[in-house]
Order: sequence, then structure tokens, then C-alpha cells
Amino acid sequence: MQGRKIIGVGILVGLCYLMTAAFSFAEDSSPEDKQALQRLSALFSGFERVPKRVEIEQALGNRPERLALLADDEGRSLVIRQRAIETMALYRHDALRQCLERTIRSSKQPLALRRAAIGSLAKVAPTKAVPVFEKMLDESNVYLRSSVLHELVGLGTPEARTVLTERLERETNRHLQDMIRTALNKPLKTEALEKETKSLEKSGDSKRLSNDQELKE
Repeated sequence: MQGRKIIGVGILVGLCYLMTAAFSFAEDSSPEDKQALQRLSALFSGFERVPKRVEIEQALGNRPERLALLADDEGRSLVIRQRAIETMALYRHDALRQCLERTIRSSKQPLALRRAAIGSLAKVAPTKAVPVFEKMLDESNVYLRSSVLHELVGLGTPEARTVLTERLERETNRHLQDMIRTALNKPLKTEALEKETKSLEKSGDSKRLSNDQELKE
């Protein structure tokens, strides 16, 4: 009997929290934002088809930062919030980057949202994502580390590879160790290689540059 009371109180507290979050969000949003978010919610809640980019653009009203409002709204369903986060990958916008970083770092957020945010951040802000990802590799959750490593491998930049190299010695999961080794055995991506070459030229490290060019030839 006592156990049922505790469960009932827990459910009540959870409902009150969601209602408070939804009310606070409604108070902070402008009428234009509310209308835009309703249009986006309608697009993201459908399971029959994936919304077209033009439909998303029209719903956003040329304001991609509204996706952050939708993702932060804890009164919305998990599906809608996750789709908002995934859609952020289409835009390079600082408000979206900040929202994604908050989501990634917050242990209170559902795992699905944090993993989706990791994937989107790699596209929204590839350079700034690397130090965020490096810190996330200390997470105990293997699924989060897997998502982070997957994105670092996908980036393939010198900075990302440095993080992978350092992580290889500390990673405890065998599957993730194999993922890192496989990635490090692959050559740098063309754009990453060009970036590293320019960086070496600027730093005046001609000896290393000369050696790298000899290896390429």
C-alpha cells in the first residue's frame, strides 16, 4: 500500500513538472513563435512520411532558431523534440549550436535526444563540436560514447583524429576500440588533408610537410 502511494506521488510530481514546463514555455514564446511551432509540430508528428525541406522552411518562417524552441519544450512529445533536433543538421546557426550542446551535456535529457544532438552538432558546427565530443568521451554510457566516436570518425579532421588517438588508450569497450583502430588506419579525408597542409605551411613546419609530401608521392 505504501509503495502504491509513493508511485502515485511520483507520477503526480512528474505531471506537475511537465505542466509547469509547458506553461513557462508558453509564457516566453511570442504569438508568431507559437504559430510556427504548431506548424512544425504538425509536420514532425506525422509517421506516414518525412516532411519536405520546403515545408519545414515555410513552417519556420525563415527563422531556424525556432527549432531550438521546439527542442527545448519539455511539454512536447519525445518524437517531435527529436525530429526538431535532427532537422537542425540542415542549418548553420549559433542558437542551434548552443541548444545542441546543452542537450548533449544534460544528463537529465533522454538518451535518444542526446544522441540525436551529437549527430546534428557534427554538421551544424564541425570545428566547435570536437572539444565538446572530447569531453563526452568520459561519459559512462557506452551508447553516448559510441555516437560521439562515430561522429569523430565521420569528421576525419586532424583534430578529430587526435582525440581518437588519445581515446584509444583509455577506451574500455572492445567494440569501440576496434572502431577507433579502423578509423585511424584510414587516410585523412581530402579536405582534412588540405587543411592540415595549410596549417603546416602557416606554422613553418617545413620538415614535416616535406616528409608528408614524399609519402604521398
